[in-house]
Amino acid sequence: MVHWTAEEKATIASIWAKVDLENDGHDALGRLLIVYPWTQRYFSTFGNLSTAAAVAGNAKVHAHGKKVLGAIDNAIHHLDNVKQTLAALSKQHAS
Repeated sequence: MVHWTAEEKATIASIWAKVDLENDGHDALGRLLIVYPWTQRYFSTFGNLSTAAAVAGNAKVHAHGKKVLGAIDNAIHHLDNVKQTLAALSKQHAS
């Protein structure tokens, strides 16, 4: 189990405050799908991901990127219990 100091928690929160949950998740997931196209097989229900423009305009990519950063945001706000906070997400991705 990780134990964060007050200074570490403040630093993490300060850096995280700069993240735009609405757009940064979409950008990161979009880059993943474009740069590493073989990862698209994990997102077969997302529809057309055949071009960079298709990925950039895909609503499901946008929604999933936001969802992932939302889970990380939740963990950042619960640093004293990150493992339990992310347990459901971990279980979902392991199956």
